Amino acid sequence: MIINSLLLIVALLGGMQSTNTETYHHCDVVYQQSEATVYVTRTGTRFHRGRCQYVKNRPTRSMTRTKAVDYGYIACKVCKP
Repeated sequence: MIINSLLLIVALLGGMQSTNTETYHHCDVVYQQSEATVYVTRTGTRFHRGRCQYVKNRPTRSMTRTKAVDYGYIACKVCKP
């Protein structure tokens, strides 16, 4: 009876630990995305990845994704930064 109870507790704790790890990983991904460098053109209203066809060979300004959103830029529908 005691061994069964201990196995149940270990199984429950193991499940809880897995959930916490997944949640932390999800938060980590969101943090990395918001701090990614994006690029805007002088006259554009959207922000892009560095390899996007709309910013290649054009003068751009770089900033974090968070700053771009704060300044009112929206994500490019082609490169989806």
